Amino acid sequence: MRIFKNFIKDERGTAEEGLALIAVFAIIFIVITINNSYIDNKMFGSKRYFETKEYIISLEDNLALSDSPFVLGIGSIDQNIYYFVRVVKSENPLRTTVYKLPASKWDLIEEDNLDKPYLYKKVEKYYNLLAGGVVEKPLEQYIVVPKGTIKKTFNSDLK
Repeated sequence: MRIFKNFIKDERGTAEEGLALIAVFAIIFIVITINNSYIDNKMFGSKRYFETKEYIISLEDNLALSDSPFVLGIGSIDQNIYYFVRVVKSENPLRTTVYKLPASKWDLIEEDNLDKPYLYKKVEKYYNLLAGGVVEKPLEQYIVVPKGTIKKTFNSDLK
C-alpha cells in the first residue's frame, strides 16, 4: 500500500512539473508574438504594401519571329516552365540583369500601344521572428508585353 501511495505522489509531481513546463512555453510564445507585433508595427506601420515596376528589354532582336520588336524568352528546366527576361537596372550606362521567373507564378499580359514592356509586382511585407525576419508575400505579379509578342509555334518534324 505504501508503494502505491508513493507512486501516486510521483505521478502528481510529474503532472505539476508538466503543467509548469507548458506554462513556460505558453509565456515564451506570448512574448514572441507580442514582440513580432511590436517590431512589425514599428517597421511597416500602415505601409506594408509595395509596388515595383521594372522595365524589360528584348533578349534578342529577331523581327522574323513576330510583328513586335520584343522577344520574350521561354524555356523549361526540370519540366518547369520559366520566362527569361532582361531587366534594365540603369539606363546611363545601360546595365541589365536576366531574371528567371517561374511561369506558374507570373501572369503574362499583352497590351496594345505599349511603349516599354515591364514587370509589375505588388508584395506585402511583414516581420516574423520565427521566419527569420522580414517576409515578402507576393500579391500580384505579371509581365506586360506588346500585343503580338506571344506566338505559339510547334515543330512537326517528327518521323
